[in-house]
Amino acid sequence: MLISMQDIRDKLDALENKLREWYVEREDVALTICDALVAQMNHLQISEPGRGKSAIVRSAVQAVTDGRYFEKQIGEQTPLDEVLGGKSIKALKDRDEDERNISGRIADVEYPFMDEIFKGNDTLRSPLLGIINERLYTNGRKTVYCPLRTLFAASNELPKANDAFLARFAYRLFVVAINERSNFLKFVHQVREKDAPDTASVGLTVKELDAAHKDMRENIQWGTEADETFWAIREAFRKEGLLFNERTAGWIASRVVPARAWRRGSSVIEAEDFSILEHCLGNTPKDIPKVKELIYKISNPVLEEARKTIDSATLAYQGAVEMVQKNSENREQAYGDAGTKLEKLIKRLDRRISETNGKANEVLADAKSQVVEIATKNAMEHGNVPRSVLEAMMQKELA
Repeated sequence: MLISMQDIRDKLDALENKLREWYVEREDVALTICDALVAQMNHLQISEPGRGKSAIVRSAVQAVTDGRYFEKQIGEQTPLDEVLGGKSIKALKDRDEDERNISGRIADVEYPFMDEIFKGNDTLRSPLLGIINERLYTNGRKTVYCPLRTLFAASNELPKANDAFLARFAYRLFVVAINERSNFLKFVHQVREKDAPDTASVGLTVKELDAAHKDMRENIQWGTEADETFWAIREAFRKEGLLFNERTAGWIASRVVPARAWRRGSSVIEAEDFSILEHCLGNTPKDIPKVKELIYKISNPVLEEARKTIDSATLAYQGAVEMVQKNSENREQAYGDAGTKLEKLIKRLDRRISETNGKANEVLADAKSQVVEIATKNAMEHGNVPRSVLEAMMQKELA
Protein backbone atom coordinates (compact mmCIF):
# COMPACT_ATOMS: atom_id res chain seq x y z
CA MET A 1 0.00 0.00 0.00
CA LEU A 2 1.38 3.40 -1.05
CA ILE A 3 2.14 5.71 1.89
CA SER A 4 0.83 9.24 1.44
CA MET A 5 3.36 11.91 2.44
CA GLN A 6 0.54 14.38 3.06
CA ASP A 7 -1.15 11.94 5.44
CA ILE A 8 2.09 11.72 7.42
CA ARG A 9 2.40 15.52 7.48
CA ASP A 10 -1.16 15.74 8.75
CA LYS A 11 -0.43 13.25 11.52
CA LEU A 12 2.69 15.16 12.57
CA ASP A 13 0.72 18.40 12.56
CA ALA A 14 -1.93 16.72 14.71
CA LEU A 15 0.74 15.53 17.14
CA GLU A 16 2.34 18.96 17.32
CA ASN A 17 -1.04 20.56 18.00
CA LYS A 18 -1.84 18.07 20.78
CA LEU A 19 1.54 18.72 22.41
CA ARG A 20 1.15 22.49 22.10
CA GLU A 21 -2.37 22.40 23.48
CA TRP A 22 -1.44 20.36 26.55
CA TYR A 23 2.09 21.49 27.29
CA VAL A 24 1.43 25.22 27.32
CA GLU A 25 4.23 27.59 26.33
CA ARG A 26 6.15 24.63 24.91
CA GLU A 27 5.45 25.43 21.25
CA ASP A 28 9.14 25.31 20.33
CA VAL A 29 9.60 21.93 22.03
CA ALA A 30 6.55 20.50 20.25
CA LEU A 31 7.67 21.78 16.85
CA THR A 32 11.26 20.54 17.17
CA ILE A 33 10.21 17.12 18.48
CA CYS A 34 8.06 16.59 15.39
CA ASP A 35 10.83 17.89 13.12
CA ALA A 36 13.30 15.55 14.84
CA LEU A 37 11.05 12.55 14.10
CA VAL A 38 11.36 13.34 10.38
CA ALA A 39 15.02 14.39 10.43
CA GLN A 40 15.91 11.38 12.64
CA MET A 41 18.22 13.60 14.66
CA ASN A 42 18.71 13.75 18.42
CA HIS A 43 16.70 16.13 20.62
CA LEU A 44 17.76 17.66 23.96
CA GLN A 45 15.93 19.73 26.57
CA ILE A 46 17.72 21.58 29.36
CA SER A 47 15.96 23.26 32.27
CA GLU A 48 15.50 23.33 36.01
CA PRO A 49 13.69 20.26 37.45
CA GLY A 50 9.93 19.98 37.06
CA ARG A 51 9.44 21.66 33.69
CA GLY A 52 7.77 18.65 32.03
CA LYS A 53 10.71 17.58 29.89
CA SER A 54 10.11 13.86 30.39
CA ALA A 55 6.34 14.13 30.08
CA ILE A 56 6.33 15.78 26.66
CA VAL A 57 8.77 13.19 25.29
CA ARG A 58 6.63 10.31 26.56
CA SER A 59 3.55 11.87 24.99
CA ALA A 60 5.33 12.34 21.66
CA VAL A 61 6.69 8.80 21.47
CA GLN A 62 3.30 7.37 22.44
CA ALA A 63 2.03 8.71 19.10
CA VAL A 64 4.35 6.30 17.26
CA THR A 65 2.26 3.23 17.98
CA ASP A 66 4.86 0.60 17.06
CA GLY A 67 7.91 2.58 18.13
CA ARG A 68 10.00 0.79 20.77
CA TYR A 69 10.85 2.98 23.76
CA PHE A 70 13.47 2.75 26.48
CA GLU A 71 13.84 5.27 29.29
CA LYS A 72 16.59 5.61 31.86
CA GLN A 73 17.56 8.26 34.37
CA ILE A 74 21.35 8.50 34.42
CA GLY A 75 23.43 9.02 37.54
CA GLU A 76 27.14 9.15 38.27
CA GLN A 77 27.15 5.48 39.27
CA THR A 78 24.72 4.11 36.66
CA PRO A 79 26.20 0.79 35.49
CA LEU A 80 26.43 -0.24 31.85
CA ASP A 81 24.09 -3.18 32.48
CA GLU A 82 21.13 -0.87 33.14
CA VAL A 83 21.54 0.96 29.84
CA LEU A 84 23.13 -1.55 27.47
CA GLY A 85 21.83 -4.80 29.00
CA GLY A 86 23.44 -7.42 31.22
CA LYS A 87 26.17 -9.84 30.18
CA SER A 88 25.01 -12.90 28.24
CA ILE A 89 25.84 -16.05 30.21
CA LYS A 90 24.89 -18.20 27.22
CA ALA A 91 27.31 -16.40 24.86
CA LEU A 92 30.08 -16.69 27.42
CA LYS A 93 29.37 -20.37 28.06
CA ASP A 94 28.74 -21.52 24.47
CA ARG A 95 31.16 -19.34 22.50
CA ASP A 96 33.39 -17.73 25.11
CA GLU A 97 32.08 -14.35 23.88
CA ASP A 98 31.74 -11.27 26.09
CA GLU A 99 28.35 -10.11 24.82
CA ARG A 100 25.39 -8.28 26.31
CA ASN A 101 21.67 -9.03 26.12
CA ILE A 102 20.77 -5.73 24.43
CA SER A 103 17.10 -6.57 23.84
CA GLY A 104 14.87 -3.70 24.88
CA ARG A 105 17.80 -1.48 25.81
CA ILE A 106 19.19 1.65 24.14
CA ALA A 107 20.91 -0.23 21.28
CA ASP A 108 17.71 -2.10 20.42
CA VAL A 109 14.95 0.55 20.27
CA GLU A 110 13.94 3.34 17.93
CA TYR A 111 13.16 6.06 20.48
CA PRO A 112 15.17 5.97 23.72
CA PHE A 113 15.01 8.72 26.34
CA MET A 114 18.01 9.47 28.56
CA ASP A 115 17.24 11.72 31.51
CA GLU A 116 20.17 13.58 33.12
CA ILE A 117 22.35 12.41 30.27
CA PHE A 118 25.37 14.54 31.21
CA LYS A 119 25.77 12.82 34.60
CA GLY A 120 27.00 9.55 33.14
CA ASN A 121 30.51 8.37 34.08
CA ASP A 122 33.23 7.79 31.48
CA THR A 123 32.63 4.03 31.43
CA LEU A 124 29.02 4.63 30.39
CA ARG A 125 29.62 7.56 28.07
CA SER A 126 32.19 5.91 25.81
CA PRO A 127 29.96 3.20 24.26
CA LEU A 128 26.96 5.55 24.20
CA LEU A 129 28.74 8.04 21.94
CA GLY A 130 28.97 5.51 19.12
CA ILE A 131 25.32 4.52 19.49
CA ILE A 132 24.13 8.12 19.58
CA ASN A 133 26.20 9.38 16.66
CA GLU A 134 26.91 6.48 14.30
CA ARG A 135 24.01 4.20 15.39
CA LEU A 136 26.57 1.42 15.88
CA TYR A 137 27.43 -0.69 18.92
CA THR A 138 30.23 -3.25 19.25
CA ASN A 139 28.74 -6.15 21.16
CA GLY A 140 31.49 -8.64 21.84
CA ARG A 141 33.18 -9.23 18.49
CA LYS A 142 30.19 -8.10 16.44
CA THR A 143 29.32 -4.57 15.40
CA VAL A 144 25.56 -4.17 15.70
CA TYR A 145 23.51 -1.66 13.71
CA CYS A 146 21.19 0.11 16.14
CA PRO A 147 17.59 0.85 15.05
CA LEU A 148 17.73 4.20 16.87
CA ARG A 149 15.89 6.92 14.96
CA THR A 150 15.81 9.80 17.45
CA LEU A 151 17.41 9.89 20.87
CA PHE A 152 15.54 12.15 23.27
CA ALA A 153 17.44 13.47 26.27
CA ALA A 154 17.07 15.93 29.10
CA SER A 155 19.19 17.55 31.77
CA ASN A 156 18.57 19.72 34.81
CA GLU A 157 21.95 21.37 34.44
CA LEU A 158 24.20 22.73 31.73
CA PRO A 159 26.97 20.44 30.52
CA LYS A 160 30.61 21.38 30.80
CA ALA A 161 32.10 23.36 27.94
CA ASN A 162 32.79 21.21 24.85
CA ASP A 163 30.93 18.22 26.31
CA ALA A 164 31.01 15.42 23.73
CA PHE A 165 27.36 14.53 24.34
CA LEU A 166 26.11 18.08 23.66
CA ALA A 167 27.69 17.99 20.21
CA ARG A 168 25.57 14.92 19.36
CA PHE A 169 22.27 16.81 19.62
CA ALA A 170 21.00 18.66 16.59
CA TYR A 171 18.08 20.20 18.52
CA ARG A 172 18.84 21.93 21.84
CA LEU A 173 16.00 23.55 23.75
CA PHE A 174 16.40 25.65 26.91
CA VAL A 175 13.04 25.31 28.64
CA VAL A 176 11.69 27.98 31.03
CA ALA A 177 8.76 28.14 33.45
CA ILE A 178 5.20 28.89 32.32
CA ASN A 179 4.92 32.67 32.25
CA GLU A 180 1.29 33.61 31.52
CA ARG A 181 -1.35 33.33 34.26
CA SER A 182 -4.00 32.00 31.86
CA ASN A 183 -1.65 29.33 30.52
CA PHE A 184 -0.58 28.28 34.00
CA LEU A 185 -4.21 27.88 35.13
CA LYS A 186 -5.10 26.07 31.91
CA PHE A 187 -2.32 23.56 32.58
CA VAL A 188 -3.36 23.13 36.22
CA HIS A 189 -6.96 22.36 35.29
CA GLN A 190 -5.90 19.96 32.55
CA VAL A 191 -3.80 17.83 34.89
CA ARG A 192 -6.63 17.79 37.42
CA GLU A 193 -8.61 15.84 34.83
CA LYS A 194 -5.92 13.49 33.48
CA ASP A 195 -2.16 13.06 33.53
CA ALA A 196 -1.34 13.48 29.83
CA PRO A 197 -2.93 14.09 26.42
CA ASP A 198 -4.13 11.25 24.20
CA THR A 199 -1.49 11.15 21.49
CA ALA A 200 -1.76 7.45 20.62
CA SER A 201 -4.84 8.34 18.54
CA VAL A 202 -2.52 10.16 16.09
CA GLY A 203 -1.45 6.72 14.90
CA LEU A 204 2.01 7.32 13.45
CA THR A 205 4.20 4.31 12.65
CA VAL A 206 7.94 3.78 12.34
CA LYS A 207 7.41 2.81 8.70
CA GLU A 208 5.64 6.10 7.99
CA LEU A 209 8.36 8.16 9.66
CA ASP A 210 11.04 6.23 7.76
CA ALA A 211 9.16 6.97 4.53
CA ALA A 212 8.96 10.66 5.44
CA HIS A 213 12.69 10.71 6.17
CA LYS A 214 13.48 9.01 2.87
CA ASP A 215 11.25 11.40 0.94
CA MET A 216 12.90 14.35 2.66
CA ARG A 217 16.42 13.14 1.84
CA GLU A 218 15.60 12.39 -1.80
CA ASN A 219 13.19 15.13 -2.84
CA ILE A 220 13.87 18.35 -0.94
CA GLN A 221 15.90 20.62 -3.22
CA TRP A 222 18.77 22.77 -1.96
CA GLY A 223 19.25 25.72 -4.28
CA THR A 224 21.00 29.08 -4.54
CA GLU A 225 18.78 30.70 -1.91
CA ALA A 226 19.79 28.01 0.59
CA ASP A 227 23.48 28.45 -0.29
CA GLU A 228 23.37 32.20 0.20
CA THR A 229 21.34 32.04 3.40
CA PHE A 230 23.51 29.39 5.07
CA TRP A 231 26.76 31.11 4.14
CA ALA A 232 25.43 34.43 5.46
CA ILE A 233 24.50 32.78 8.76
CA ARG A 234 27.87 31.06 9.04
CA GLU A 235 29.71 34.36 8.40
CA ALA A 236 27.52 36.28 10.87
CA PHE A 237 28.24 33.65 13.52
CA ARG A 238 31.97 33.75 12.80
CA LYS A 239 32.05 37.54 13.28
CA GLU A 240 30.32 37.15 16.64
CA GLY A 241 32.58 34.30 17.77
CA LEU A 242 29.66 31.82 17.75
CA LEU A 243 31.23 29.18 15.55
CA PHE A 244 29.66 25.87 14.62
CA ASN A 245 31.70 23.02 13.20
CA GLU A 246 31.48 21.17 9.89
CA ARG A 247 29.69 18.17 11.41
CA THR A 248 26.93 20.45 12.67
CA ALA A 249 26.83 22.21 9.30
CA GLY A 250 26.38 18.82 7.62
CA TRP A 251 23.46 17.91 9.85
CA ILE A 252 21.82 21.26 9.20
CA ALA A 253 22.15 20.94 5.44
CA SER A 254 21.20 17.28 5.10
CA ARG A 255 18.49 16.88 7.73
CA VAL A 256 17.49 19.76 9.99
CA VAL A 257 16.61 22.44 7.43
CA PRO A 258 15.23 19.93 4.88
CA ALA A 259 12.94 18.51 7.61
CA ARG A 260 11.55 22.00 8.18
CA ALA A 261 10.88 22.43 4.45
CA TRP A 262 9.36 18.95 4.23
CA ARG A 263 6.98 19.61 7.09
CA ARG A 264 5.89 22.85 5.41
CA GLY A 265 5.00 20.81 2.35
CA SER A 266 7.60 22.49 0.17
CA SER A 267 9.96 20.74 -2.23
CA VAL A 268 12.49 23.58 -2.12
CA ILE A 269 14.36 25.00 0.88
CA GLU A 270 13.63 28.67 1.42
CA ALA A 271 15.43 31.21 3.59
CA GLU A 272 12.71 31.05 6.25
CA ASP A 273 13.45 27.35 6.85
CA PHE A 274 16.76 28.36 8.44
CA SER A 275 14.82 29.99 11.27
CA ILE A 276 14.76 26.55 12.91
CA LEU A 277 18.46 27.02 13.67
CA GLU A 278 17.57 29.17 16.67
CA HIS A 279 16.94 25.80 18.37
CA CYS A 280 20.14 24.18 17.13
CA LEU A 281 23.07 26.54 17.51
CA GLY A 282 22.95 27.71 21.11
CA ASN A 283 25.20 26.07 23.72
CA THR A 284 24.01 28.07 26.74
CA PRO A 285 20.90 30.17 27.54
CA LYS A 286 22.95 33.36 27.27
CA ASP A 287 23.72 32.51 23.62
CA ILE A 288 20.06 32.39 22.60
CA PRO A 289 19.20 36.11 22.18
CA LYS A 290 22.20 36.70 19.92
CA VAL A 291 21.62 33.44 18.03
CA LYS A 292 17.98 34.37 17.38
CA GLU A 293 18.88 37.88 16.29
CA LEU A 294 21.51 36.71 13.80
CA ILE A 295 19.40 33.93 12.33
CA TYR A 296 16.16 35.86 11.97
CA LYS A 297 17.86 38.95 10.58
CA ILE A 298 19.15 36.80 7.72
CA SER A 299 16.52 34.09 7.26
CA ASN A 300 13.30 35.95 8.05
CA PRO A 301 13.66 39.70 8.70
CA VAL A 302 9.89 40.26 8.88
CA LEU A 303 9.56 37.57 11.54
CA GLU A 304 12.44 39.19 13.43
CA GLU A 305 10.62 42.53 13.23
CA ALA A 306 7.46 40.89 14.56
CA ARG A 307 9.36 39.11 17.34
CA LYS A 308 11.04 42.30 18.50
CA THR A 309 7.72 44.16 18.50
CA ILE A 310 6.08 41.47 20.63
CA ASP A 311 9.09 41.50 22.96
CA SER A 312 8.79 45.29 23.30
CA ALA A 313 5.10 45.00 24.11
CA THR A 314 5.72 42.28 26.68
CA LEU A 315 8.49 44.29 28.34
CA ALA A 316 6.27 47.39 28.50
CA TYR A 317 3.46 45.52 30.23
CA GLN A 318 5.72 43.53 32.55
CA GLY A 319 7.56 46.70 33.49
CA ALA A 320 4.27 48.27 34.55
CA VAL A 321 3.31 45.19 36.57
CA GLU A 322 6.65 45.22 38.40
CA MET A 323 6.39 48.94 39.13
CA VAL A 324 2.93 48.51 40.64
CA GLN A 325 4.10 45.55 42.70
CA LYS A 326 6.82 47.75 44.22
CA ASN A 327 4.46 50.66 44.88
CA SER A 328 0.71 50.43 44.24
CA GLU A 329 0.42 54.23 44.24
CA ASN A 330 2.19 54.18 40.86
CA ARG A 331 -0.61 52.14 39.30
CA GLU A 332 -2.19 54.79 37.08
CA GLN A 333 1.11 56.21 35.83
CA ALA A 334 2.70 52.78 35.26
CA TYR A 335 -0.16 51.32 33.22
CA GLY A 336 -0.76 54.67 31.52
CA ASP A 337 2.85 54.91 30.32
CA ALA A 338 2.78 51.27 29.19
CA GLY A 339 -0.49 51.95 27.35
CA THR A 340 1.11 54.81 25.43
CA LYS A 341 4.01 52.57 24.35
CA LEU A 342 1.63 49.78 23.34
CA GLU A 343 -0.55 52.16 21.35
CA LYS A 344 2.52 53.29 19.37
CA LEU A 345 3.46 49.68 18.65
CA ILE A 346 -0.04 48.91 17.34
CA LYS A 347 0.02 51.97 15.07
CA ARG A 348 3.44 50.98 13.76
CA LEU A 349 2.20 47.46 13.01
CA ASP A 350 -0.87 48.89 11.24
CA ARG A 351 1.44 50.90 8.99
CA ARG A 352 3.66 47.91 8.26
CA ILE A 353 0.68 45.66 7.55
CA SER A 354 -0.57 48.15 4.96
CA GLU A 355 2.87 48.09 3.30
CA THR A 356 3.15 44.29 2.96
CA ASN A 357 1.34 41.32 1.47
CA GLY A 358 1.55 37.52 1.43
CA LYS A 359 3.44 35.77 4.23
CA ALA A 360 4.94 38.99 5.57
CA ASN A 361 1.46 40.47 5.96
CA GLU A 362 0.26 37.37 7.83
CA VAL A 363 3.25 37.43 10.20
CA LEU A 364 2.74 41.11 11.04
CA ALA A 365 -1.02 40.65 11.45
CA ASP A 366 -0.38 37.81 13.90
CA ALA A 367 2.09 40.02 15.78
CA LYS A 368 -0.54 42.75 15.99
CA SER A 369 -3.03 40.27 17.42
CA GLN A 370 -0.56 39.35 20.16
CA VAL A 371 0.27 42.97 20.93
CA VAL A 372 -3.44 43.80 21.12
CA GLU A 373 -3.90 41.03 23.68
CA ILE A 374 -1.08 42.50 25.79
CA ALA A 375 -2.49 46.01 25.38
CA THR A 376 -5.93 44.78 26.42
CA LYS A 377 -4.56 43.28 29.64
CA ASN A 378 -2.69 46.49 30.34
CA ALA A 379 -5.78 48.61 29.64
CA MET A 380 -7.94 46.50 31.95
CA GLU A 381 -5.45 47.14 34.74
CA HIS A 382 -5.40 50.85 33.94
CA GLY A 383 -9.14 51.23 33.46
CA ASN A 384 -8.71 53.42 30.39
CA VAL A 385 -8.63 51.68 27.02
CA PRO A 386 -6.99 53.78 24.26
CA ARG A 387 -9.04 54.23 21.11
CA SER A 388 -6.52 52.40 18.91
CA VAL A 389 -6.69 49.40 21.26
CA LEU A 390 -10.50 49.43 21.22
CA GLU A 391 -10.49 49.54 17.40
CA ALA A 392 -8.01 46.67 17.24
CA MET A 393 -10.12 44.67 19.70
CA MET A 394 -13.23 45.25 17.57
CA GLN A 395 -11.40 44.20 14.40
CA LYS A 396 -10.29 41.02 16.12
CA GLU A 397 -13.85 40.25 17.26
CA LEU A 398 -15.23 40.83 13.76
CA ALA A 399 -12.53 38.59 12.25
